[in-house]
Amino acid sequence: MRDGFLLFPFSPADQGRIDPTSISVTDIGYAPAPVAGQPYPQAMRLAFRLTAGSPVPQVRPLFPGQLRFVADPAAPGVIPAPDDVEFTETAYAGWRTIGMLRLTVDPEAARALGELDPDLAVLPNVVWYGPVRISQEFLFSTLRTGLRAERLGGTPSIPPSDPRWAKHAVAAFLDGRYEPTIRAGATAATDDRIAHPMPTVHPTGAQHDVTLLVTAATRQSPKDGPRERFNVLSAGVDEDDPAHSANGAVPARHVYRVLRQHLTDAATGTAVPDAVLATGGSAPVYHALRCTRTWQPVAECSVHFPAQRISVADPAGNPLAVQRLPAHGVFFWSYPADAPVRDLRVSVAGGMRWIDGGTADVWRQPAATVALAYDLAATPSPHLQLRLPMGEAMLTEPRDAPGGGRCTYMSMRRSVRALTDNRVCGGRLNFGRGVTGPGTRQLMDDAWAGTPAHAGILRNNQPLPNLSPDVGAPRLVPVLRAFFPDEVPAQNIGGSTHRATAYDGGEMAYRLWQTIIGSFHAEGTKRNFPPTVIGRGGPGVLVATGLAAGFQLDPVRRPGETDSVYFDRVVGLATAGIRPGALLQFWNLDTDFEGIKATQTSANAHPMDSYGHSLVFVGYDRDGTGAVTGLITIDQFGEGIRTIGGAAGSRLIEWGGADQQIWVAANWAE
Repeated sequence: MRDGFLLFPFSPADQGRIDPTSISVTDIGYAPAPVAGQPYPQAMRLAFRLTAGSPVPQVRPLFPGQLRFVADPAAPGVIPAPDDVEFTETAYAGWRTIGMLRLTVDPEAARALGELDPDLAVLPNVVWYGPVRISQEFLFSTLRTGLRAERLGGTPSIPPSDPRWAKHAVAAFLDGRYEPTIRAGATAATDDRIAHPMPTVHPTGAQHDVTLLVTAATRQSPKDGPRERFNVLSAGVDEDDPAHSANGAVPARHVYRVLRQHLTDAATGTAVPDAVLATGGSAPVYHALRCTRTWQPVAECSVHFPAQRISVADPAGNPLAVQRLPAHGVFFWSYPADAPVRDLRVSVAGGMRWIDGGTADVWRQPAATVALAYDLAATPSPHLQLRLPMGEAMLTEPRDAPGGGRCTYMSMRRSVRALTDNRVCGGRLNFGRGVTGPGTRQLMDDAWAGTPAHAGILRNNQPLPNLSPDVGAPRLVPVLRAFFPDEVPAQNIGGSTHRATAYDGGEMAYRLWQTIIGSFHAEGTKRNFPPTVIGRGGPGVLVATGLAAGFQLDPVRRPGETDSVYFDRVVGLATAGIRPGALLQFWNLDTDFEGIKATQTSANAHPMDSYGHSLVFVGYDRDGTGAVTGLITIDQFGEGIRTIGGAAGSRLIEWGGADQQIWVAANWAE
């Protein structure tokens, strides 16, 4: 790509037709819910007056790429059918030629823009200009003979050699179905934007007053979910509208100012560029507040971000701005250069949690919903890590169903991968999980440097769901140890805290999850386990490691309570308050549950009479009245409903064709 491939919107000749004293530049204000068809927040509104009698200035696109015209439905005229296109002034006068022009960057220009290394937190690849007029010269000359002709889609398609091509090209362009490519050329003289007439501004008020709205954005593939999620969030909004969730806005004035040294025809000391791209005084200063789902501040595009609203307040809590978070995660806070506002309180609404990305070992720390304080004088570009609620992160991975005796392995596998995905990889581990990209692997290796864990443990859907538990579960232990590296406190049992082997949090978690009764009983290891979490499986791990604030359900028989009354009460407790993604543990027999809990102080390790099971909670199954009739869960057999059976007062929850007596549950705190 040649030097000078970036252009100021107006040529020197057209700049001479603009009264520089009339120029007004403003940014469109913040909005929590941008509206389709309306100016997008932080678009640059450029207003000026033309010299009387001057030709109407053309709009030169910032970079080479593809042009798409979106006609204003309220504009006069019609979109002609191909057979109705005539290359006459009379025919042109009847066409709808007022609207918005969308420019999508050429891939080579995008690479060249990145190589310039501009001081932009995110590089735009889409720019809109409007309102513009598609001039007769552009349609009859530039589109017809000046630009490289390309095959037109349709049935049948029309090649440039077809004598009907020009008519179809004009009709398709005005209808938004043909996007011609404008090239930078080897020299300025062969640059399509300079060599050929471009669309013009649309003056009003006796043809002297002009308002041009310039909107910049980045559109890219999401890294943590399917692109269709953007369409769900923006139902009914055309993707070519800046308000569509796929378009992550970047302040257009900031873009042009940062790129000024590389812009053709925008030299300092030139009246119009000086007025448009002014700094200081009341002109805005921009600070990039970067939000990522990853623990490091890497380039981001999240399907979850446009559903969030980022809020900025002053130290007293008075709101200063609320803005829909762009998919790329960068919110640009601005203030007048002569009236700085740098002491901020930043929060997010929309369901995600957040934490200061500068926190040491941030991936080990829980996120919260408390506003973060930033002094932009000390930290000009803060980094915030945003996370899904862990319950939601637990349910993003497919419901694998390898079967067999793998329940504790499968719940542990899902939990460890979800925790890593949410705190380290930002959704990139479980989205497209069959192939883990090098960037995602690096995120894990960088986080876990100096720990037993490494990316190879989880990359490419590892450890595989169909592994035997004695092979798969131990492979996850290094990741648990990376998250919980501290030695666990010794428990006082029988008046002693002595232990031959001291476990760290990850080693403790593994044995609790797998209910390794021998470790709970052995003299050299039993003091590694708080008595209140033994026998609770996965829920006990969440409580022991601080991933849950406490048990949602941890039943204790009341004095004199019969089996049927006790087990029915357990069912009642299980039918409310358990949140999606929570971990569950059941025991077929209450005697096994009580025996395991007592193992630390018993003369002998408890001999199991029946079985237990580890599950992940999805939601409640309800009848037509809304009453809970079962628990929807995930285990090694996939997703299923655990039905509540029995009459009132003697209910039990079924699994595997049998009634289960004891259920334990813990909700994720984060």
